[in-house]
Amino acid sequence: INLPNTITAIGGSAFWGTGLTKIILPNKLERIGGSAFEYTYLKEIAFPTTLTTIEWGAFGNCNQLETVRIPSSLQHISDYAFGGCSNLKEFKGKYVADNGRCLIQDDTIIAYAEGSGVEYVIPDSVTKIGDGAFWNCRNLTSVSIPEGVSIIGYAAFWNCFNLQHVNIP
Repeated sequence: INLPNTITAIGGSAFWGTGLTKIILPNKLERIGGSAFEYTYLKEIAFPTTLTTIEWGAFGNCNQLETVRIPSSLQHISDYAFGGCSNLKEFKGKYVADNGRCLIQDDTIIAYAEGSGVEYVIPDSVTKIGDGAFWNCRNLTSVSIPEGVSIIGYAAFWNCFNLQHVNIP
């Protein structure tokens, strides 16, 4: 799908559950609504430099995504934006931490690239684990949470069937 450049926002659930595998986002796009592309088959996504907001679950459960590049224009990315993307190996660009293994915004871990490994030590800079940050990370077996974490969000580790060890100081 090639969307016209006149579009500045994609509403919530706009393409939810479709067979969509590729999309060219408009150059003027500023906002992607909640669950806009959830449960699609997108293999890659190129965000325009005008994008400022990605809302809750916008790309949740997009199991074909392997790499996501976050533009420097992004001002806010909501929790669970990439939750359940089981083949996601790395993030690139803004808010990326720990060699591309996760997205951290305002000391909150937003998303984990499940395909990057089965054990994870959350960086010491994190004070909150966002809602659905590790959602559906079925390969994850071990997580170490730093002492500074004061909040573990809703469904942060939902559906992590193989998670056997969680180190909480």
